Amino acid sequence: MNDFGKRVAFRDDNGEGKTSPPPGEYCHPITSVVFAKTEHHWTRGQTIRKSTINIDHLEVRRKALNGAGIVEQNDSFSPEQISTHIIVGDPPLPSLHREVWRPIRYERCAENEGSHARQEDDTIPLHFSNEYIILNLMQDQQHNAQYYLNLGNVFRTRGMLDEAISCYEKSLALAQHPTTLNNLGNALRDKGNYTDALRYYKLALQIDPDFTSAELNSCMIHLEMGEFEKAESGLRALLLVRPYSAEIHNCLGIVLREIARFHEALESFKRAIDCDANLEHAHQNLSALYLLMGNFEKGWREYRWLWILTGPYDHLQKPLWDGFDIRGNTLLLHAGAGFGDTFQFIRYTPLIKERGASVLVGCRREIASLLKGVDAIDGILVEGATIPHFDVQSSLFRLPIIFETTIDSIPTNIPYITVDKELIDAWNRRIGQWRDSFRIGLAWAGGHRIGTYRFRAFPPRLFSHLLRMGNAVFYSLQVGSLQGIEEIKASLHIIDFTKEIRDFADTAALIQNLDLVISIDTAVAHLAGALGKPVWTLLPFVPDWRWLLDRDDSPWYPTMRLFRQPSPGDWTSVIARVNAELQKWVSEK
Repeated sequence: MNDFGKRVAFRDDNGEGKTSPPPGEYCHPITSVVFAKTEHHWTRGQTIRKSTINIDHLEVRRKALNGAGIVEQNDSFSPEQISTHIIVGDPPLPSLHREVWRPIRYERCAENEGSHARQEDDTIPLHFSNEYIILNLMQDQQHNAQYYLNLGNVFRTRGMLDEAISCYEKSLALAQHPTTLNNLGNALRDKGNYTDALRYYKLALQIDPDFTSAELNSCMIHLEMGEFEKAESGLRALLLVRPYSAEIHNCLGIVLREIARFHEALESFKRAIDCDANLEHAHQNLSALYLLMGNFEKGWREYRWLWILTGPYDHLQKPLWDGFDIRGNTLLLHAGAGFGDTFQFIRYTPLIKERGASVLVGCRREIASLLKGVDAIDGILVEGATIPHFDVQSSLFRLPIIFETTIDSIPTNIPYITVDKELIDAWNRRIGQWRDSFRIGLAWAGGHRIGTYRFRAFPPRLFSHLLRMGNAVFYSLQVGSLQGIEEIKASLHIIDFTKEIRDFADTAALIQNLDLVISIDTAVAHLAGALGKPVWTLLPFVPDWRWLLDRDDSPWYPTMRLFRQPSPGDWTSVIARVNAELQKWVSEK
């Protein structure tokens, strides 16, 4: 899921420029060509070389070209080796990544859903998933603290936290810099080691008492631990010293939102914008809170402002569609990084067809096959595909804005995604021996999520209360590489075919053979809803904006029921209610 509306106002110190993908080749918005995909394109040196032609600084150009040549000439380097090609420079060139390796801006990847964007510092953008930053090969950097800081940042973007921590510690052995202490605290926090993370934030503040990043991180880690009073009091204390800090007001708004003090949170986000009208996170948070409270008009209006600010698709040099007449034209829709967002908003494509346009969708490979089952889509593009002719473009997420969606006008022509019948039959044969039982699918986590609030995380052991039910069999819909996933599946004693799932088309085919899906807020829940299958979605106390408040149904998915936490972190009550409803549901079948 997209983390739109869950952002702290911390900013990475990176550039705002953009680079272009290879001519004629589709580059998904979550990928910049100069951040080579781990699985692909290790020999794109020529592309990188072209991206540096207009650099004025001769030394920057020379080093960048050398780095590109290394990648082009030797494609046998491992991703980890290429990750170490960090330009430090003598003298240092801290803005090099802004000059040469500029990312395409995009919504944070699904791997980081639900996390707040912690403040990082110095040289390496920290919010790129599945890409390595290819900079330059430097020699004899073993005694350069900046080198280890940069390398630690790269490892941390890959979720390689132990390696990142090791690099930060090596950097600190050479120089006690507050930035390194802060980033080490962030890495420890990602591992769930909140106590040590707080200690390093405090050490950073001892060196630099005005280091805002560490101050805010210290406050917000209390939020992640569910210590709301400490988080709020810390932020209010900071505001006494810095009453015009947009970032602090924004962080306070997030804390207030998490304890359901929504009107106070609105005021905090507005104050943040008053202090800094260009603070993206505050606009995102204000927009999402309006939407959560059911005020779609103000919520979409705020998101329109954000789009004007960021505009991530300018590199394709085609106009953005804002609702003007496109009869006879071809529209390229860019799916977001979150699979759930794509499944939710792909419902708008038939409305585009009604306006007389052809529809192309650029998406990630994992969902490309499944989206072929959407009748209104004329073509699918994945990263690296040749771009056919198109006239206008848009983000899939903008469609509810363009169509002026209200709660009452949400398109609900369910199902709007269909699955290949042969694939459904193949999965039916796999699970055929349990055909006479009620078949229930379970999903308890999204993708690997850095920084999921502790009080939001669902403990899968609670599903054991459901598994005692007779005349029902349970299937895992949990795929991916989450730590401990195999142990969890084994302890729950559920049927697991997920190793045979190749992509979301397989997941959809498996779901079509089930009677019910029970899931937390994941792409699986969205997919089941889009397929028109009964789905029970388990939600935290303050959910994502799309689930609204104080209702147990969803206007987005007619076959979905919502089970909400009655208080922050109380999953036990949620499962108790699900268990009671499930027994009733099975007895009535």
